[in-house]
Amino acid sequence: MASTPDGTVRLTAIDCVSRGAASLRAHWRLLIGVRLLRNLVLFALLAASLILPALSLGLDLWLDLPKNVDEGLEWFANLADRLVWTPQLLGAFGAMVLLWLLAGYLYCFFQAGTYGVLAAADREAPGARAFRWADFSRWGRDGLGRYFALANLYGVFLGTALAFALLGTGAVASAAATWGTLAAFGIGCFALVPIFLLFLASGLWYDIACADLAREGSSVRIATRRALKILRRRLGAVALLLVLFGAASMAIWLALFPLSAWVAFLANGRPLVAYAGQGVMQLVAALPSAALETVLAGAWVALARSEAVGA
Repeated sequence: MASTPDGTVRLTAIDCVSRGAASLRAHWRLLIGVRLLRNLVLFALLAASLILPALSLGLDLWLDLPKNVDEGLEWFANLADRLVWTPQLLGAFGAMVLLWLLAGYLYCFFQAGTYGVLAAADREAPGARAFRWADFSRWGRDGLGRYFALANLYGVFLGTALAFALLGTGAVASAAATWGTLAAFGIGCFALVPIFLLFLASGLWYDIACADLAREGSSVRIATRRALKILRRRLGAVALLLVLFGAASMAIWLALFPLSAWVAFLANGRPLVAYAGQGVMQLVAALPSAALETVLAGAWVALARSEAVGA
């Protein structure tokens, strides 16, 4: 910990990780169970939202994917022919939109509940009170509207960054056709690197804003402004947290790589074994990934709360 000129205590990145790990140790059953449940429910909803239009258009069209450019053009032409706006297809797309909206609300409910638990755990001594599903559900319901508004604001930022990315990609392709590969590489570095940094900064901003939104007295406006201040004032700590958890994610991948290679070897030429092996690998990787994501969320909560003191 480090003291600031006004006498408040500023947490280091390691302090934030330590507090996030303490919150996970105290409430690991609730936090990891809820995160796994969230991933399962969201996956089911998003899969159903894609299957409904596919059933309306015909599954054979979707399974017979193109293998080259010529086949791709023909595939899209066949798709355009199939897009006849019948009541059945309109109903399928309407159901898809409703499922996406439901998935968004559930995601925000789980976000509000998770950060509510982490914020309360960070305020109290580790293990002082065992949080239950009723506590999680209450924080999820209370913060649903705020987190949904924040997620929509983040979507606007992502949409803007995506538009710039498409423009940059088009500029690179045009430069490659007009001036050659070297010019395209220079334009790509000039245009796409800042866009990548914009994507990265917007993701960090959203994570920190989510953490601050769970703080007492916070709001969407306050959380968005404070997240920008934290990015500017504590960029070193934010970057160190990003590096630490990136290295931890890589370590998890490396630890599971031998098992993944063994599963791929057993599944050679056997699709059913391959699907079963992929399912097992997803389950095996889900637990450490959920724990790591929860510790990172707890670290953002600790950083946001420490910066709010005296602000």
